[in-house]
Amino acid sequence: MNRSLSSKVRRFSHGGFALVITLIMISLCAVIAVALMTNASLDRTTSRSVGDRYQAELAVQNGLEAVKHALSTDGTGGSITSDDTFTVVRVSDPASTATNEDDKPHYYFIGQLKGLSGSIKYFPLYSGGPAPTSVLPTTLPAYSLTDPTKTASNLPALLTDPANSSSFLPPAVTTQWIELNDPNVTPPAPLLRYCYWVEDLDGYVDADTAGNTFGVSATGDPIHTRDLTILQPLIDTGKTAPTSAVALWTLFNPPALDPGASPQQADNQTFVSNRPLIFTSNSVGQILGNPSTSFRSTIARHVIATTEGDQEQEVIPFGLGYINQGSPKTDLNARIAAKDVTGIADTIKGNLTNWASSRRGGFGGVAASAAADDSYRHTIAANIIAYAQPLADAPPAGSDYRAVGPYPLVNEFYDYVNWTTSSSDSVTFEVTSYIELWNMSNQTITGTVRFTDYYRHQTTIGVFAYFGDNHDPSAPDPGETVSGFPTATQSVSLDPNEFHVLKFGPVTYTLSAGAIPPDQVTLFETRTGRYKLEWQSSGASSFVDIDEPGGAQPNGGLEMQDDTLYNPPPSGKKQYAWNGSLPGFNYYKGTTTFYDNPGDPRSSIYNMAPQAANDYNKNATMWSHNAKPTSGVVIRQEVKTTRWPDLDHDTALISPVGLADTIPPPTTRPANAPAIESTKAPMVIAAAGKLNSLAELSNIYDPAQWNISTTGDKWTDIDSSTVADQHYGGGFSLRIGRPEFTRFDVDGLRASQLLDLFSLGPSHQTEGLVNLNTATRETLRALGAGLILGQDPDIQPSALKNSLYPPYVTNQADKFADAVIFARSTKPFLSISQLAQLRDAAGNQFFGNPAQWAFPQTAPTEWNDAGTEEYFGRIFDLSSVRSRNFRVFVTGQYVDPRPPFSTANPKVLSTIKRVYHVFLHPTRAADSSITSQKVDVTYEQNL
Repeated sequence: MNRSLSSKVRRFSHGGFALVITLIMISLCAVIAVALMTNASLDRTTSRSVGDRYQAELAVQNGLEAVKHALSTDGTGGSITSDDTFTVVRVSDPASTATNEDDKPHYYFIGQLKGLSGSIKYFPLYSGGPAPTSVLPTTLPAYSLTDPTKTASNLPALLTDPANSSSFLPPAVTTQWIELNDPNVTPPAPLLRYCYWVEDLDGYVDADTAGNTFGVSATGDPIHTRDLTILQPLIDTGKTAPTSAVALWTLFNPPALDPGASPQQADNQTFVSNRPLIFTSNSVGQILGNPSTSFRSTIARHVIATTEGDQEQEVIPFGLGYINQGSPKTDLNARIAAKDVTGIADTIKGNLTNWASSRRGGFGGVAASAAADDSYRHTIAANIIAYAQPLADAPPAGSDYRAVGPYPLVNEFYDYVNWTTSSSDSVTFEVTSYIELWNMSNQTITGTVRFTDYYRHQTTIGVFAYFGDNHDPSAPDPGETVSGFPTATQSVSLDPNEFHVLKFGPVTYTLSAGAIPPDQVTLFETRTGRYKLEWQSSGASSFVDIDEPGGAQPNGGLEMQDDTLYNPPPSGKKQYAWNGSLPGFNYYKGTTTFYDNPGDPRSSIYNMAPQAANDYNKNATMWSHNAKPTSGVVIRQEVKTTRWPDLDHDTALISPVGLADTIPPPTTRPANAPAIESTKAPMVIAAAGKLNSLAELSNIYDPAQWNISTTGDKWTDIDSSTVADQHYGGGFSLRIGRPEFTRFDVDGLRASQLLDLFSLGPSHQTEGLVNLNTATRETLRALGAGLILGQDPDIQPSALKNSLYPPYVTNQADKFADAVIFARSTKPFLSISQLAQLRDAAGNQFFGNPAQWAFPQTAPTEWNDAGTEEYFGRIFDLSSVRSRNFRVFVTGQYVDPRPPFSTANPKVLSTIKRVYHVFLHPTRAADSSITSQKVDVTYEQNL
């Protein structure tokens, strides 16, 4: 029984186990089935996700290719950026209510001028922008979308920032989705779409070049300085880029008014020394120790890095009316080296048709004359060469031109004629010449002077006439014997702005008088006097003719007044006489009337009126500037360079004024002579053999001849009522960087337009240059700030010396930034030369206008020409109107518009957002022209 029970139990037990196993196996199969089903589902999901992302990736790639196309072609296969004549501009959304320029949504366009007549064709750099539109150069394109129903709002998305600061991009940028599939397919199918927005990276401060560590503060701490006395030698030797003069400290500490006051000096040092660690624009803020969110936000918004530089060809810009627009500019330094006066003049003639005829005034004659126009252009060209060439080189001179340069000019002249003896049949005169030389330039000059006094004070002795209009001591008249001629040359060294007196002679004239020599001789009034000054610079091989009124050059000669000599002299009479003149100051018009001129002896080369006779006893001021204190006309009483149109600085007048006619001028500096004020030299000369900046053309003497009206005791403007007159001239140079004369402040006549025709080489480096059309306000402030304006060491008030900074309202250079933004809001900069015309929102001229330095600063009350033009010149070399570096934001999506969704509101299956840096990479020929171009991607990052 027990065995039987036991057997049953085992059987029972065995059957139960089988059931359990069966149940377990069934459950396991179920689990496996579920697992297999789940795994298959995950595979399908993953596959679908990867596929969707791949589709979005395709959309992004298509968007990038669309950007490359937008940056390079016009849509029909024509190139828009394969030369160096295009421009890049930025416009703001007119619907924006933001008050800060940089907070407004803004959009970029490429402007093409090549091949167009009087218009610019703009190509949008954002998806869905308008079709290329041609507008006048005085207008900008308007932001718009071709299909507003397909907007992609708030693109691009925020870039990541280490400090989680706000984006450096404007909010609410709106672009348009570009669909890659046909949305009208029935039934609707999933489709690809992309949108993009492109910005110009040259609208920001370039971290690779901006900022420097040169100079020290008053306390000895290193600062970021923009003093070109430090930077220029390094620039010349290639040790630093000119753009290192773009300020950084304004970004570190915007409220600061000068770099020495910036508490972020250490940040500047860190920034510059750690440039090798900056690999991307996003990493700029990471090398700085300042943890401030707002500080890092400022850096992130306005500083970029790792852009590509280019050697851009120098091309005459389109859109400004130049005949040779699009052609290479004339290499001015090459022309200077070759002393090619004609080449420089012909460049002006070939592009600015009316420039010479409208500007020259009475130069070469008042009547219309192609020859006079050529003469004026040749003279400007010769003056450019003389400005740049080494001091030992001869001044350029030709049949219709003569340059002024670093050479002494006659500023005051007297001849002293003394009847010494009489014989049975002759009389003997001695003529001694005294000349006051003025070195008007800022250079110390050393050389040898040769002076010839032709002595043409006519007289009659017996039956003989002497000293007529053509008298020449080297070819004596009949009855005339000359000794002591030519006079000996004299060596002299003149400091800048030095006056120096030399004596030549006496030259002895023995004149046949007939049987009975007279006891009195009358010298007749004449206006044909003549002298010649020749100069041989130290190191030069020959003398050159510098100053010759009444000589080979067509000008008016010298007036010599009636006088009578006696020998022996009765009581109250004299056996001697003085005759002299003040070149550049008073010119003979009538017996008691004068052509009043500023007193610039450079103009005596061109003035067609005779130099008026001057009273030695009352008016001689040898060893200082000229004066006629006996005149009843204020502006005729004293030469004051503060009265000149260029508004330079006065120097002291010798005291007491005048010399008794029994006392000749001293030829060694007298005790009462004013000190030499070298810093007040009114003429700037480079003497470097080249120009370092085209802005130096502002220093070129302008020989135009106009009867400039006076306001009070100053010569002021050349306006529409000013009369052309060959009896006037002097006192001004080409106005580039200060307000142009009103008469010439129109297209085609401005002096600043020479900047569009000439270059300093076939190409220039673009790295770090700031595009004025696209720069942010903070970038413009950085460009304009921190400049210590030091070209005028005698600026008044004297407290401004070494402390005059760019004009501001609250922070430094605000006025500059706001003026540029105002100017470009309706009219793009097609050339940097147009910066010279900059005006603020109130219509006031900006550069060179002391009123811009009004409250809260102190405005200069006396400011020389070089000082007024310095600010423009410093910014000119750091600016551009185009870019080849861009940042591109692309969003690509794979979307499903099928119901329950719609084409207008599809289901987003996958999105990819990406940022790129791209470079329009040209291949250039030997002359720097572009032979081919590609669009390089230099950086990319997923967002």
